Amino acid sequence: MSAWIRGTSEKARNAAESAAERAIDVSKENLPSIDKDQLSQRVRDTSERAANAARSSTSASQEFLDESLAIVSDLTERAQGLPSEAVDRLFPECIAPMYIMPIGPRQEDYTLVLQFDEIIESLNSGVFVRPKIEAWSSGLQGRNLERLGEELKREFTNQLAQAREARVQSVKG
Repeated sequence: MSAWIRGTSEKARNAAESAAERAIDVSKENLPSIDKDQLSQRVRDTSERAANAARSSTSASQEFLDESLAIVSDLTERAQGLPSEAVDRLFPECIAPMYIMPIGPRQEDYTLVLQFDEIIESLNSGVFVRPKIEAWSSGLQGRNLERLGEELKREFTNQLAQAREARVQSVKG
């Protein structure tokens, strides 16, 4: 999946670099001998190609996300029809400790730290797991739980991606 996204981003980057190289070439030419209309047209054409490449990349990324969401939705529906014992065997629970660390005096001043060691090990060995988050904190009273839930979704995704990337780098290195 990420290779496809990298490839699409690479295409957009190449198109932008190509446009920049063409602009540099034009600036190196003898400007008095170039018709200003011709130069303006070249700039418009280059800008249009760069914009088209960006639109194409955005469209391809959106298609990828839509397809991924459809697959996850389909798998979720299928899993709901299975007996719970089968789901437990296919997708075992895996604990992910989460620490709510204070970083300031107010209730809103905290950061979330998740540990994914067990989840990463399972994923790397080819086992899909159901993450179960265990929260550790000095207390949740007075905290905005809706805000905490939103931050948890964002941080879980970000930190899991970082943990997997760090694991891949450590295996390569």
